[in-house]
Amino acid sequence: MDTEANTAASTPARMVEAVTPQRHGQRRWVQPSNFAFAARQALVPVVGLEAGHAALCLPLAFVPFGDGMTLAALVGLDPQTNLFVDLDGRWLAPYVPAKLRSHPFVLAPTAEGSHVLCVDESSGLIRDDGVGELIVDAEGKLAAPVQQIFDFLIQAESSQAVTQKICAALRAAGVLEPWPLTVESGGASHPVGGLFRVSESALNALPDEAFLELRRAGGLPLAYAQLVSMHNLNALGTLAHARAQSAAHRQAVAPPKGDLDLSFMESDTLRFT
Repeated sequence: MDTEANTAASTPARMVEAVTPQRHGQRRWVQPSNFAFAARQALVPVVGLEAGHAALCLPLAFVPFGDGMTLAALVGLDPQTNLFVDLDGRWLAPYVPAKLRSHPFVLAPTAEGSHVLCVDESSGLIRDDGVGELIVDAEGKLAAPVQQIFDFLIQAESSQAVTQKICAALRAAGVLEPWPLTVESGGASHPVGGLFRVSESALNALPDEAFLELRRAGGLPLAYAQLVSMHNLNALGTLAHARAQSAAHRQAVAPPKGDLDLSFMESDTLRFT
């Protein structure tokens, strides 16, 4: 898996526009009812502040990002599939990464070095029929819930920058190594390339001064979170197997065209948390 390129390729084309009173003053938005929008993301960025929570239920890996590296949750075995989003769009883990909690809003950098709030108008969540919540209030300012999302995104962006610096420190210390990962599912092997992990032996072999320098850089919590998270790899194989079984079941019970639709009688999709 070519991590950076495939992450971009796995994301459907979006129409992202800056939020302005002129464009969004009369429009509204509705919150997503599920995570189907992330169903084709095999990697989800994770920032340092949430790494400890994410590591308890998601496998984490270091991935190339620009000229450096960043941290991401590995949620699929191929670039087009997020195994933690089931066929009904439900999220199948106790923790949801921050990156997915602000949809359909995102940040975009400005030439001055700040950020502007944008919204994905191709998400199907922006309404012109009066349904939903205000985006911009009567005074031309962000409505209170949208302002909260904006503040959340600014905090996440700040943590992302810190996370990248920590990843650079881990890399400079020589404790990151390629992760030649193969996941077994349904009797088949799935190689996943382009990932990096912490080398526990290299971390333990650091001289005292280098270890203290890495601690001062904030590298130890991120390193240990990634090491702990590797125990969640089995979940990917389990979810892949459950996905295949669920898809086969749905195909088997799908009613012929023109017949009465009895899909409401289907059993719920298996959930692994």
